[in-house]
Amino acid sequence: MDIELAVIFFQILRIAVPYVLTSVGAVFSERGGVVNLALEGLILAGAFAASAGMHLTGSATAGVASAILAGLSVALLFAFITVTLGADQIVSGIALNILMILTCAKILKHADQEN
Repeated sequence: MDIELAVIFFQILRIAVPYVLTSVGAVFSERGGVVNLALEGLILAGAFAASAGMHLTGSATAGVASAILAGLSVALLFAFITVTLGADQIVSGIALNILMILTCAKILKHADQEN
């Protein structure tokens, strides 16, 4: 019984880490005066790029590097839209979340049709 509780506890910790790190990022962006609702899109782009990078290369390092590049590119897109173009931060954050969901779904659908 004690082993099962320990396993459940460690699974909770494993699942909670991305959400805690995203919350820390949200706190930093809020303290800087930016309402960044695109954080979920950043997570989605990073997770998809990590799995795609690891699948294509077979290297965990390449997967992490592709996740970092994907997250940075989505964050740069968010910064360009909000700062340079002057768009509303809330609307552009929600739009980027929807864009990342649709992009990942489209790529997966295309990859499924090839196989």
